[in-house]
Amino acid sequence: MSVTTAGPLFSAAAEGTDDHGSSSGHLTGGETLVIFFLFAALFLGGIFKEINKKTGIPYTPMLFILGILCGAYYQNLGIFGASLHTISDVDPHGLLLIFLPILIFESGFNADWHIFKRQFVQIITLAVPCVFVSAIFIAFSLKVVLGYSDDYYTWLTAFMFGAILSCTDTVAVLALLKEAGASKKFNALIEGESLINDGTCMVLLTIAAEVVKGKSMSPAEVVSVFCQLTLGGTVLGIVFGVFSAIWIRKIFNDEILVVNITLIACYMVYFVAENVDLGIKISGIIALVSLGLFMAAFGKTRINSESEHAVHTFWKYAVYCAETVIFLVAGIIIGVKVLMNEKDPEAISITTDDLYKLVGLYGCMTVSRFFSIALFMPILKRHGYGLTWREVSFLFSCQF
Repeated sequence: MSVTTAGPLFSAAAEGTDDHGSSSGHLTGGETLVIFFLFAALFLGGIFKEINKKTGIPYTPMLFILGILCGAYYQNLGIFGASLHTISDVDPHGLLLIFLPILIFESGFNADWHIFKRQFVQIITLAVPCVFVSAIFIAFSLKVVLGYSDDYYTWLTAFMFGAILSCTDTVAVLALLKEAGASKKFNALIEGESLINDGTCMVLLTIAAEVVKGKSMSPAEVVSVFCQLTLGGTVLGIVFGVFSAIWIRKIFNDEILVVNITLIACYMVYFVAENVDLGIKISGIIALVSLGLFMAAFGKTRINSESEHAVHTFWKYAVYCAETVIFLVAGIIIGVKVLMNEKDPEAISITTDDLYKLVGLYGCMTVSRFFSIALFMPILKRHGYGLTWREVSFLFSCQF
């Protein structure tokens, strides 16, 4: 993980004291504080996991709120506060490289391939055109309904923001659906959509970011970049999947090596897609989705029964660790960088008007989600296992 190592906190930590003069023991640098934070985060995650089991309160939102509170008051938390300040300076690219491959690959790897094939048209409809329509509607809401000026959001940056918000996080939703007794096929549809729309949102964001940076792109060039990102990522994921499946097939009764292969493939496909020049633009997320689904269809069948349980347990724990840390870090960054507003501590970063607009944005997101699904409802009703308005309303009652 790459962290910023400049600034008074790190020099103070190196001397054994924090910014307020309190002793910080033998913590001598940013790297040590990061390691301390990771284990502290997992400890807190264990506590909140128990709270989740006993109360049913969604796990990840609890961590997010805890992160905000800890980040806002980090100056009063001693060594733990110093580690929070350190982690708030983490390089965003480092976060993506560490956590994104685990979360995306595991979701595809553990997908039910037979149900996914049956629902493919529905999943693609929800994850591609629905996301595009939702991003446009949210951009319209920002500019027209909420009234943001060009000084804050241009139409293009509003579309970028809409693309980000159109990426659904279904961890809590799936838990609620399971508790409510939703059918397996309905759960699979929502999980499949979440898996694919991660890639769609990133592709839309990448294309829009290129234009925002000043690169002039014709409609034909936009289509070309879209095809490169999606098709290139798909092919790269399949290539890694083929090699992984062949290697796994040659292994007998060695679960450690099987886990090692899946982990290597997961990280290497993302690294190659995002950092190696292969002549075309490739989406790392699309490559991860492709790899995960290929392994679900053809890779898992080559894992012997003795190793299958170990592989499943490893990835389940890896995802738990990633979700725990990433939601806590997200809250901490908001607490430290937004609420504390370290550049000008006397300024108020969030105004009352911002809070009103936040509530309005939430409503606009709800309407955009409903509108995008309603627009493509004729397709969703006819393919896969079908989709009824009752199931749509059931989803919204859980999600919103």
